[in-house]
Amino acid sequence: MNPPGDAPVHMVVDPAWQWGFGLLHFGVAALTVVLAARGPIRQRDWRELTFRMVVLFSGALGAVVFEGAVDRAGKLWYAEQGAWPLVTLWGVHVPLWVAPVYLWFIGGGALVIIQKIRNGGRPRDFLYIFGGIAVADLLLEIPIIKIAGLYTYYGDNQPFFHPEWFPLPLWFITTNRLLDLVPAMLILVLMSARSKHVMWAIPVVMFGSMYVSYAFVTWPTIAALHSGASALVAHLAATYTIVIGLLATYFGAQLAPRMKELMKHHEKPRAAPDVTASPLPVRA
Repeated sequence: MNPPGDAPVHMVVDPAWQWGFGLLHFGVAALTVVLAARGPIRQRDWRELTFRMVVLFSGALGAVVFEGAVDRAGKLWYAEQGAWPLVTLWGVHVPLWVAPVYLWFIGGGALVIIQKIRNGGRPRDFLYIFGGIAVADLLLEIPIIKIAGLYTYYGDNQPFFHPEWFPLPLWFITTNRLLDLVPAMLILVLMSARSKHVMWAIPVVMFGSMYVSYAFVTWPTIAALHSGASALVAHLAATYTIVIGLLATYFGAQLAPRMKELMKHHEKPRAAPDVTASPLPVRA
């Protein structure tokens, strides 16, 4: 597929920034894996360890099967010349360093939500998590766009966006939180099945939920971006995307605590206390 006519196809990667951000995100991804694996390894809970690793690396594979599609739909373009290649999808050349971002941002974010649900989180706990995801999104994307120039958003009718003052469209920020929430909830629903092999369906659920959550809120914005709609129409469409995204986040936070018991039958039983280790006191 040929690149879109208004995409900045002549962008060139700065090698120093690519190495800097690439090593940073591979490091964060490695730290995420270590932190997720530490508890199950200490407890010798190999099923829990496998579950967590499947969630994280299913998130990473989203860089291959999802990123190019969402970029083409939302008009994001990666610098192609000099980039570390990963995959080309829908005419978008996705670089290699996107895979660790997907591991820690989407796989890790979904795992944090899953663990909070399993541990009995309250609705406000999830709202705090979603707020943290929004802040992480800003801290992640704006430096890469403004300082490194490794990718950019484009389009004459891109809503809630300015290439200099606000280079990350607002509708992306509210949408990206669903890319953690929806996979987390659907994975929990999947794991409610009692089959011991059910976790191997997690990659399919992860990929599918990425597309579902993105399309659920962004369809009018994408239609406006690709139909030549006026700036007014594009902003109205993006307003719908933002409002529905925020409402979905809020109601998701209310629903999440009710899903606490869905994975109970997959958890390793705790060892019964050893009564022989604490004998009854002997009377004098």
